[in-house]
Amino acid sequence: MIKKLRRRISRSILILTSLVLLAALSAVSYLSCQQIKSGNRLLLYNYSDTILSRLRLQPLVATSWLSSLEMEGGLIIDITDNGAPLYFSGSYRPETDRTLLIEAARQRVESLSAKAPADAGEDASFEYTLQGEGGDSYLGKTTFQTLGGNRVELTLLMDCREQNLTITRTLVMYGIIAAVSVAALFLVSWFMAGSAVRPVAQSIKKQREFIASASHELRSPLAVIRAGSSAARLKGDAESFLPVVEDEVERMSRLVDDLLTLTRSDAGEWSAVLEPVDTESFLLELFEKLAPVAAAKGRRLLLDTPEKLLPEITS
Repeated sequence: MIKKLRRRISRSILILTSLVLLAALSAVSYLSCQQIKSGNRLLLYNYSDTILSRLRLQPLVATSWLSSLEMEGGLIIDITDNGAPLYFSGSYRPETDRTLLIEAARQRVESLSAKAPADAGEDASFEYTLQGEGGDSYLGKTTFQTLGGNRVELTLLMDCREQNLTITRTLVMYGIIAAVSVAALFLVSWFMAGSAVRPVAQSIKKQREFIASASHELRSPLAVIRAGSSAARLKGDAESFLPVVEDEVERMSRLVDDLLTLTRSDAGEWSAVLEPVDTESFLLELFEKLAPVAAAKGRRLLLDTPEKLLPEITS
């Protein structure tokens, strides 16, 4: 019963604390993933602003500089000037062919806007995501701006492999933290449940010991009464055994009183008063009571007391 109670308490504590912990870790992991995505989006915006700022200063940009940007940020850069594409083959090689990705980006921009901005004074910017042929994903940003009287279209595609890898590592890390935390919570809940049921276990143990002790104490006078009644029936001399029976009944009465006293002690309403008892008188009374029990079992009970006076006992 105690083990079942401990398991139930431990299970309840574990479930409640685990739910709270997992909810907190889920929220933190979600925020971490969103922060990673926001960081990459901000990085993409910074690259776009950097390129546009360079184009404002000089209409022609070095392809070597664009190549270094691509390799640095995992980018695919496409620039058109009044509809004419800048000759730039690119240095970053994504899993999907870059020509297909750039064409998919243009189609996505057309779907986001029913009509792409064409007026000289109208600027626009679109942000989107793309999926490659091999399951690879990209974060895209297309910006239309008028620079020096020319209509410039800048398309940036950022490969999300590094971002997805970082997110996966983050989720795995939080998963490990969750597993370790749940294991630790199991140990803590088991310990707490053990502490909670320990007083109950001690109480049940004392109760069992008390019942065993009371049963043992009551068995002796009952055996004396049974042996005396059997001997009286066989010998037809009940009067000689009546004192023994009366003494045992009195002893049982005292035992019952002792049980009530113990009950009061558990309730904090008991105080003991100990008195000295003559040891030889106690042994003689005990001998007279148990002699019939021994005789009924074919045994002979002897009382051997020392010549020296036995010390008194306190009871």
